[in-house]
Amino acid sequence: MALKVLVVDDTILFRKVISEAAAAIPGVEVVGTAANGRIALTRIRSLKPDILTLDMEMPDMNGLELLEAIRRESLEVGAILVSCLTLQGGDLTMKGFDLGAFDFITKPDCGSAQENMLAIKDALTPRFKAFLAQKERKRPAPAAAPRPFAPASTVPRPAWAGLAPSAPSAGSASSAGSASSTTATTSTTSTTATSSTASTTSPPSPPSPTSTPSATARPFPPAQPAAAAAPATSARPQRIDAVAIGISTGGPKALTDMMPSLPASLGVPVFIVQHMPPIFTASLADTLNSRCGLLVKEAKHDEKVLPDTVYIAPGGRQMKVALAADGSKLIRITDDPPENNCRPSVDYLFRSIAQIYPGRATGVIMTGMGSDGATGIRLMKRGGAHIIAQDEASCVVFGMPKAAIATGVVDVVASLETIAKEIVKSL
Repeated sequence: MALKVLVVDDTILFRKVISEAAAAIPGVEVVGTAANGRIALTRIRSLKPDILTLDMEMPDMNGLELLEAIRRESLEVGAILVSCLTLQGGDLTMKGFDLGAFDFITKPDCGSAQENMLAIKDALTPRFKAFLAQKERKRPAPAAAPRPFAPASTVPRPAWAGLAPSAPSAGSASSAGSASSTTATTSTTSTTATSSTASTTSPPSPPSPTSTPSATARPFPPAQPAAAAAPATSARPQRIDAVAIGISTGGPKALTDMMPSLPASLGVPVFIVQHMPPIFTASLADTLNSRCGLLVKEAKHDEKVLPDTVYIAPGGRQMKVALAADGSKLIRITDDPPENNCRPSVDYLFRSIAQIYPGRATGVIMTGMGSDGATGIRLMKRGGAHIIAQDEASCVVFGMPKAAIATGVVDVVASLETIAKEIVKSL
């Protein structure tokens, strides 16, 4: 079934360009257009699109007002914001995420109409794919066909029966992450190689032997453990001196939900790479700073690293931590090439964290497309770092956390609600 898209923009040119871009994506049907939010609201009711491309600055009813109306009426439609690369555009986008927007793209500001169309198509394609994956995860699984009840003596003994609920080894971290996500639990799952203590969370409820799990209930196959996973250890010999977070699609909303739960007296610096373009990261920092006990700022080149401060990598630049001549730690902002097609890149930051804070850092991989950060956490784990990944059930896109779990070095798979608690516990 095609993904139905409604294009909402007040300019004829962008309605045409975005419509052509969306229609050129396989599996996408553009069901209509609207010149403002008021017209869009009427067409959402009648055309029932799956998702909007939504201009934020429009007359009569702007993008924010439309999102508020959608929320009031409980209309089931997603939204990808189409924002101008300006400070005002960044601020509006942050507010749009608060109102439930799925993701955003920026309007191209140069090139021919054909070049702009291709740029928009390239930006929309992975976001539509991610939206469909999220929609599929949320779809209720069909009930298993009823089977006659077998006599007790013939019911096969389930494979999980008799297993002690002890903590799994580090090599099975990825399997634990998959189990955590597919049972949609909000508890966290720890993986420990050297400890024989039981897990602090209850094991998932075993499946009923009289029902067959649906094939659609698990959108991704279980991640396979790495062949030579670094050992996870619950009793680290060194204290944690830094927290590093990598996040992408769905990140602004996830961060605004999670970061305020961190105490103002955390005692260590926090470094964040959120995949965003220039200007938008400044708006994100301002939004988080207004809601958090910690000081949150967009990082600047050569500034000294301080505890209880959150440093967000500037959009379009790379961020790393370096040592000054006196042994203090500094932020370095560079124009080094993109990694994993990302600038800022999670791997770029995590590589420096592994070097400057060997075994004394907590790495966190949260919602996002792709696999940025998977290499970085391996480097961090070699020194004994503590690694946390967000679970599938609470991710907007289970890409980066899935890739991280598949490395076999993740210590804890946690829901969005419990990530802050896990960070504090690791210190």
